[in-house]
Amino acid sequence: MAGIENRRLTEDPSTDYPPSPEPRETWPLPGGVAWVYPAPRHRVLTRPVVPADGFSPGHRRVRRAQRGHPGQRFSMGALVTGYALTKMEYDRLLRGEVGTYVSFGSPHRGAWIPISLQALAHVAESIAPKLREQVNSPAARQLLALHTETFVSDPAQDPLREQFLNELSGYGDWPRQPVKLGIANGAGNGVGNGIPPGALTLSSETANLRLRLYAQDNTDDFVVAALRFLTQTLEKKTSGLPRADSAPGGTPASFGTAAE
Repeated sequence: MAGIENRRLTEDPSTDYPPSPEPRETWPLPGGVAWVYPAPRHRVLTRPVVPADGFSPGHRRVRRAQRGHPGQRFSMGALVTGYALTKMEYDRLLRGEVGTYVSFGSPHRGAWIPISLQALAHVAESIAPKLREQVNSPAARQLLALHTETFVSDPAQDPLREQFLNELSGYGDWPRQPVKLGIANGAGNGVGNGIPPGALTLSSETANLRLRLYAQDNTDDFVVAALRFLTQTLEKKTSGLPRADSAPGGTPASFGTAAE
């Protein structure tokens, strides 16, 4: 989630894409739904591609894909389905039904939400409840490389992530039956995203409130977030963290969303 979106805050990037066609059928999932699109002149799934985007598609639904043959998974869903496939192999529930496992831009070594945004989420619950809900959700705590439990706590690996990694390691880390393909959507030349470390990423000021967020730097006691409310001042500092906000890759509208 690192970076600044260089669009006007009123723009909605989702409007750049046409609406999805109606699916042939749907499969209800815990917390979501799967849309099924058979190929032309096909009524049953024979060699399905299964995109899993987001959190927790569920164990039983992955097993349902066994009725076909090769399956593909990408994005953050790749971590969930990779875990499911690895466990299914461990439990001897897979017998070659899944041919290919594809992860696209998946944070296998841990996802990143800027520490400054995590700090903001802890102090702005009343005005930005969705941000705090996202940062502190069990899924985020499992997937983030570093999480801050409170505004003042140091960034660290959350116990839920440690549990997730230990379970995955116990099952064998990776599924062995499918062909494994990994795609990185960062910059291939290693050049950063144009946001210099220490750059001001969000600024807001009223008569009673002054807020400043900054892109992560790797110096000691670096102030990533500063908040003044009336006469009280809060600062969120980090030491020696990687300059992940400036790393090569995309720049989603994280700070723009927080600003709105």
